[in-house]
Amino acid sequence: MTPEKDDSKGNPLTDPRRKQSEERTVQAETAWRNGEHERARELFGVAAAIEETVAREAPVSLPRARSAVAVAAVALWNRAGDFARAKRVAYAFLGESDGLSEQGREDLERLVDRCSREAELTRLTNDPGMVPVEIKLDGGRVGVGVAPEGAARRRREMLASLLRRTAELEAKLEYRDRGESELERNDQIQLLEVPALAASYGVRLYVATGTQQRIVTEQGVTPARVVARFLELAEAAAKGAEAVRAAIPDVQYANAFLDGFGEIAPDGEDVGTVACSAPSWKVQTRSLVFQPEHRRELRAAAAASFARDARPGEKTLEGKLVGVHLTRSSSWIELEIEGREEPEIIMVNEKRLRAKVATMRSGDNDALIRVYAKRSARQQRMAMTDVVALPRNRSIPAG
Repeated sequence: MTPEKDDSKGNPLTDPRRKQSEERTVQAETAWRNGEHERARELFGVAAAIEETVAREAPVSLPRARSAVAVAAVALWNRAGDFARAKRVAYAFLGESDGLSEQGREDLERLVDRCSREAELTRLTNDPGMVPVEIKLDGGRVGVGVAPEGAARRRREMLASLLRRTAELEAKLEYRDRGESELERNDQIQLLEVPALAASYGVRLYVATGTQQRIVTEQGVTPARVVARFLELAEAAAKGAEAVRAAIPDVQYANAFLDGFGEIAPDGEDVGTVACSAPSWKVQTRSLVFQPEHRRELRAAAAASFARDARPGEKTLEGKLVGVHLTRSSSWIELEIEGREEPEIIMVNEKRLRAKVATMRSGDNDALIRVYAKRSARQQRMAMTDVVALPRNRSIPAG
């Protein structure tokens, strides 16, 4: 479709041709959400061409308006999947000595960076339906593109973990206590990390299908479904623990999400706020912001969910699982308890408990655990009667 020519030299934001662009953009977003990705890209391309024409014809005497339309054109070429065209258009405007606002130049530079990275993604995975999720850290000790390493790493790991959990929840898989996700092991789904756009500090992960493109389509598990459900659960977490439990009937899954979102939420010192979002044109959800009070409530709820009273003769011990020794003849663990110089040695005599400890150890060498144990007269040591994993980074009392 050829846009109608407009000879006016007024504000490009009110150019009548942009109405056609807006209509095509809405149609493209609807097509995308209906799974018509090829049609969506074509419509985004039509809208991008219109915006590009308007921006090129806009007077340099209106830099803010001209910048806004130029940015819209590049963003739409990016949505259309024509990353090379998007970058050429951006570079054309950036190469001009005037006609752009300072903010417009920054926005175009960020879009060039995004186009380059998303083009590389398409080389790694042939999945037009991949969807990004971003958590943005702000406040506290966070700066533009800079954050305390531990704070960023823990949230990156937890975001990845919760996205896998969400995929498993959507696929109606049995709760996985530890170990590798079945969906990733069978190459049905994958996570890819791309640096988030500059503006405070962000973690950006793309959810995509694996090389086995079926990705359990019988259950309707797609990247868009996974991301939409993840953000729905994040919104529930922002409302409180009861909202999470109402959204997830399975107790183990609910506790995992309480623990996970409690870890993602800010502590108020290293990180002031944490925002979760995804592109609204790919997933119909809204962004939300976690505050320090969310962290306190969610972590308290998660910790409480792991508690049970000690039975007669039992003693409870909490600490880091720093050593596991499982053999046919003799099995024990080493539990590092705050305030003690040496780890506590606890015997693991039952087969079911050895299997449970082995899964806790997998991929998490310093898991926090609560051990229920009784004194074994024969072994002259504490013998495990039960064990549960505790939420990450929970404060462990001194023994």
